[in-house]
Amino acid sequence: MTRLASLAAAPPPAIPPPHIEYWQLSPTLLVFGLAIAGVLVEAFVPRAQRRALHLGLTLSGLAGMFAMTRQVEVVRRWADGPDVITWFELSTETAGPLPVVNWSRVEDGRITRIRVTFDPRPLLG
Repeated sequence: MTRLASLAAAPPPAIPPPHIEYWQLSPTLLVFGLAIAGVLVEAFVPRAQRRALHLGLTLSGLAGMFAMTRQVEVVRRWADGPDVITWFELSTETAGPLPVVNWSRVEDGRITRIRVTFDPRPLLG
């Protein structure tokens, strides 16, 4: 028997499963879960009932994030005409600080658009 044939006949080594800290992933899981629920509402709920369900989902997500949030520290704020960018660090019970950037557009004293981006590496360990 050749060496290659003996290697092919040998049982594969056992690969241990990774240990996942789901509690540390809970902010990300909350956002993804609510996003999926929002898509399902859009797909299957009649138009007249969507607004109330979306409001409920949004308030649940905010309550969930509020419960997990330990501290929010505004690092810097820039304004350029109607555009405002806020850089802040969010700390939760399980991770932090999480760098977050919030880009808002303000027209006639009202926020008309918000775009948020963050670095998820502190959540991932």
